[in-house]
Amino acid sequence: MATMTQNEGAAKSRTGFGVVLACVLIFFFISGSCGLMYQVIWTRKLALLFGTTAYAVSTALTIFFLGLGVGSLVGGRLADRTRYPLRLYGIFEVIISLWACLFILALPVLEPLIPALLRFFDFSHLTGIALRALLALALLFVPVTLMGATLPLLSRFVADSDRNFGRRLGTLYAVNTFGAVLGCFFTGFILIATLGYTSATLVGFALNLFAG
Repeated sequence: MATMTQNEGAAKSRTGFGVVLACVLIFFFISGSCGLMYQVIWTRKLALLFGTTAYAVSTALTIFFLGLGVGSLVGGRLADRTRYPLRLYGIFEVIISLWACLFILALPVLEPLIPALLRFFDFSHLTGIALRALLALALLFVPVTLMGATLPLLSRFVADSDRNFGRRLGTLYAVNTFGAVLGCFFTGFILIATLGYTSATLVGFALNLFAG
């Protein structure tokens, strides 16, 4: 009788975790979509800052990969130390959404100041590119680093489950990747064209906030 009760409890526990895991996969799909939505929008905005698409794209990609790498390192260490990885993931998603919203709303205020700053410090072609890169780094590094920290945190949550860790981790990564592909396509071909940069960012803000 006790064995039957334990088995029923274990089954309920597995069912409860499965429901939570399904919700986490949905949220990670959303956050993957938002990450690439922001990347597309920010790259287009950086093109206005740099005056050329080539420098804007290369700088945005560099910052994204740098931030994701640093975020993965920091997120891995946090995941090893926290008992509540899902809570940290939610907090990071909220911060990312707020940063993206502030970025797009503050940009009209910053845009008149940036050319004056560039004229003051732009001593050569190389220093001009370096200054633009530093400005882009200051604007984007924090949210991108937090994006990079989300996968280690959710991996820790999955690792706390059972022997299906490898399969669940693969599912987690695949869901996030498919979300990123959808976010990139939808933003580049539909959202910006129909809503504009600000409204497209606010869509990402609302989705990120919902996931958080």
